[in-house]
Amino acid sequence: MYHKQVKTLRKRSEDGGVGQQRAREMAERDARTAAQSGDAYEELLAEGARYASKEDWHRAARAYREATSR
Repeated sequence: MYHKQVKTLRKRSEDGGVGQQRAREMAERDARTAAQSGDAYEELLAEGARYASKEDWHRAARAYREATSR
């Protein structure tokens, strides 16, 4: 029963990569904004967003932790 529920939830959340593409576009926009501002905090957030859009959660978390520690 549990596996059927998980399978159903996965089917509902699949969007054919649209969400990942949207996240990639937002990460690129954030990177451009950070580069223009020259703010290290914004650059680390953009880096985290870039890794998150690639689903590289470990590197994204590391970048976000470094950003928040500043």
